Amino acid sequence: MFQILRLHLRLLFSNNDNIEKVYITSTRNNEKKLMEANYDAASGLYVASGYFDETNTSYVPGTIGVEYREKTKTVVASERFDITPYQNIMKNEVESADVDYEVNTKEEVKATIDFSKSVLGLDKAIIKAGVKIYRHYGV
Repeated sequence: MFQILRLHLRLLFSNNDNIEKVYITSTRNNEKKLMEANYDAASGLYVASGYFDETNTSYVPGTIGVEYREKTKTVVASERFDITPYQNIMKNEVESADVDYEVNTKEEVKATIDFSKSVLGLDKAIIKAGVKIYRHYGV
């Protein structure tokens, strides 16, 4: 049995102000493992150090990749927000949006809806939504 040396990676991005998270990925046998890289202000680099699998330091990385998540502005819709004017504009595009379900049961739905490929001008429009049914039984 052998041990993989601890990995030390440094990454440079040209627009750090818009980046929320950076991950180094290893994909092997259709399984993806992540290692988070943290921003080091002194060097201006994202730095990752460690193993892809801390519980199995013999894990041999597969295809190495980089993923990042951009900072997004959180918008909270209130009960007073009327979406009626937008319904006709978005009707066809909504049907072609990419939906990634995190949870999809009879009681709960959590999904990320990505309009970036279906609506012109909404190249960064992603909605994360969740609905949960709470049943209240009288006392």
